[in-house]
Formats: sequence, C-alpha cells, structure tokens
Amino acid sequence: MIDTITREKKTLREKLLEMMPLQPIVIKRAYYTPVFVRRVVKELNKSGYSYEATEKGMIDGIKVERIK
Repeated sequence: MIDTITREKKTLREKLLEMMPLQPIVIKRAYYTPVFVRRVVKELNKSGYSYEATEKGMIDGIKVERIK
C-alpha cells in the first residue's frame, strides 16, 4: 500500500524521517513540488540516510522510498 503525504504542521523532512523502510509514499504536486522534494531527499542522503525519489509512472506527484 502506498501512503500519501499532505501539508501539515510537520516539515517534509520530519515526515520523511518517520517513514518505514521500503514503504513508498506519494507526494502530490499540489502539496510539495518535485524539485523541493528532491532537494530534501538529497539533504537527507548527505546526512547518512538512504532515500530514493522518482517521478517514473507518476502523473501528478513524486514517489519517495526509504531504502534503509
């Protein structure tokens, strides 16, 4: 099952850190732009986490998956 992230009081970074490994999450363009999501994922990857963001197969959003 793929969950969806929406805008709330938590930052996108906090939401991504709460993700379970190997559980994909869809982020709609209406909430966060793919460029912003990719920037946050890149920052987390530099901090020692492992995330993957892809728009492949997505019509209106970006899929993020925590690898470890």
